[in-house]
Amino acid sequence: MNVITRWPGSTHDATIFNNSTLKAECESGLYENRWLIGDSAYPCKPYLLTSLLHPTSQSQQHYNEAHVRIRNTIERCLGFGKGDSP
Repeated sequence: MNVITRWPGSTHDATIFNNSTLKAECESGLYENRWLIGDSAYPCKPYLLTSLLHPTSQSQQHYNEAHVRIRNTIERCLGFGKGDSP
């Protein structure tokens, strides 16, 4: 888990990530074959899996569907941790 508390709540997640030690560690390959899940605000990187904006095959559509399911689960867990209602 990586927690950064210096940014106000209105700061976009991508801004926080772009200025984080975690991003630098990911860019350097420190975590090798491990991945982060991001939404469309993030660019797709070897370590950062995002949804495909215009899937052209059934495989890509299945990837997007799996991506949405995973992201929804993560968002609910984060919301619960922040005290938001699940």
